[in-house]
Amino acid sequence: MLAYNSIAEACDDVPRLLEFKPSAIELVPQMILRLARGVPAYASQMGWIIGDPAAVLVVEFSGDRPDVLKEAVRHLSDVVTVAESAEDQARIWNVRKVGLGILDSRPQSARPAAFIEDCAVPVEHLGEFVREIEKILAEHKTVGGIYAHASGGCLHIRPILDLQRGEGVHALRSIGEQTLAVALRLGGSMSSEHGDGIVAGEWIEKTYGAQVTEAMRMLKRAADPDNILNPGKCLMRRRWIRICVMAKITAPKRGHPPCISHTSAGWPAQSSNAMGRACAESLP
Repeated sequence: MLAYNSIAEACDDVPRLLEFKPSAIELVPQMILRLARGVPAYASQMGWIIGDPAAVLVVEFSGDRPDVLKEAVRHLSDVVTVAESAEDQARIWNVRKVGLGILDSRPQSARPAAFIEDCAVPVEHLGEFVREIEKILAEHKTVGGIYAHASGGCLHIRPILDLQRGEGVHALRSIGEQTLAVALRLGGSMSSEHGDGIVAGEWIEKTYGAQVTEAMRMLKRAADPDNILNPGKCLMRRRWIRICVMAKITAPKRGHPPCISHTSAGWPAQSSNAMGRACAESLP
């Protein structure tokens, strides 16, 4: 385990670490570490964390020759925490694996939103990507959980937004579009591990171009001529506002702003016609 002064600094170090051929490199940010320390069941497993680092990289080596593995670890850094026993390794991975659950346990209305959670860029650009994302989040006066599979250039990013408020909904759209631009500029994409779904469907054509996207539609039509398998989702032509009709319409209570519900995809759906029109009119 290696500690760093920032998430971006940790990501900058990933290409160097990959030269030692680890089996995995996982990023765990300060946000998750602090939240884990607040949960007794996990606080007791965090003896491997020294101080309050901004980020840690968990670097795993696998093989049947312990002497070779120890030699590789010795070259990683002058300051490194090594977990050799199965018990010590389990404590580290338990904290990493519970990351999403801890992030999503916030009791506030502002919660981690899943809409740019599967971005991937070449690892040599990972640090630059994180800096750009942090800048985008700061412009929208928020932060987010940034963690997961650093060795593959795939980061799960969940901005903390209050989607019960109009500004939170508009921030979601703006952050999504800006993140797409950064990911494509750096040679990456908006989806990697999880694949394209309703959330990332609208980015497909911008990522692959019109010709490849139309080829995907042709394949879909050939395999599903009656259009009964998830019609109009991944390869939809219209934008996310189309998803809004899938939400339950709930009239706002007197004296309260319109409610905002969510589709299963995680994109916001407006429960007020007036709010829905406002959102539609704000889109290019």
